[in-house]
Amino acid sequence: MTRWHHQRARAVEDLVLGVAEVRRQQPDKVILLSGVITDLFFAGIVDVPFRALEIPHVYLAPGSGPAIQAAPDLVGKFILPEGLARQKLMEGGAVVYAVSESVLRNVTSRYRALAEANWQPGPPRMVNPGDPIYVTRLGTGWQEARNGYRTMSRRATLKIGGPRTSAERLFVGAFAPAPLDLTVRADGILLGTARLQSADGLSERGFALPAGRVGTEEIDVTLEASQPGLRFGFLEVR
Repeated sequence: MTRWHHQRARAVEDLVLGVAEVRRQQPDKVILLSGVITDLFFAGIVDVPFRALEIPHVYLAPGSGPAIQAAPDLVGKFILPEGLARQKLMEGGAVVYAVSESVLRNVTSRYRALAEANWQPGPPRMVNPGDPIYVTRLGTGWQEARNGYRTMSRRATLKIGGPRTSAERLFVGAFAPAPLDLTVRADGILLGTARLQSADGLSERGFALPAGRVGTEEIDVTLEASQPGLRFGFLEVR
């Protein structure tokens, strides 16, 4: 058991130091990781070590989900959406590295061809307001991002990819400074109001989307809180 923990920790060390070296060599690029498996995901991705080392813009590459035995909604929060990943690769603003034993291998050219052929363009269906890469999705009512989070005033707006089926819902995850009510609208249509409790940590609430929005490329979301200070978090259509 001791050897297993040591090998697991060594794999995390290799990953994090490898990413740090990639960031040093390519300071302005988005870094996408492929080949991450379950153990490495839980040991070295979930606890966001790159944020602790102030290494921004590190994500799992699209298509990483099947190799990781974890809840899809958890894994999905670490994968850069296909549309954004495709755009960054085509523009030369991203690199892809495969996790292979103790080294990271640059596989950007292979993934650029894969992205062009298979990854669907379009707006992301998951938006993390605290991550600057999603800033173009944000409308009014947002403060500057700090430490990976962003706070809204009493009313804020954003755009997100629309639902693909009638079963999909809009999920909102946020940290409430005190118990408050959050009202959510999509394209001006009231989805509902939820009570968020400050003691819950990350409060996640789901809202049914109007049937008429199925197949819509993107929707405009309006958030209204009964008091300011709500900290995000994420919004996701799934």
